[in-house]
Amino acid sequence: MSNLYSHYPGTFFAHMSLQSLHLYPFTDGWHPFVLAAEAIYLLFLLYYMILQAKLMRKQRWCYFHSKWNLLELTIILASWSALAMFVKRAILAEREIQRYWNHGEE
Repeated sequence: MSNLYSHYPGTFFAHMSLQSLHLYPFTDGWHPFVLAAEAIYLLFLLYYMILQAKLMRKQRWCYFHSKWNLLELTIILASWSALAMFVKRAILAEREIQRYWNHGEE
């Protein structure tokens, strides 16, 4: 893009970018499927955590010497972080929508 500006010194390009955020992610027809997929993912995550906890109890400190076990722990932590972000976004969206309905566009 810098080459484009160097060919036309003293000019500028008007540019507008509109980005939107869906505050309610379940407004389309895929709502039941998405909820079912998220519930199944959560169940698999819980099952996977139980398996890893059993393996951790069996191997004790040797569990942390394996790179694969550390990778599995990272996947579990990333999954819970993603879930926390999803819940936080839902809470913030609900709060903002309630504020908008209560106060309008002051």
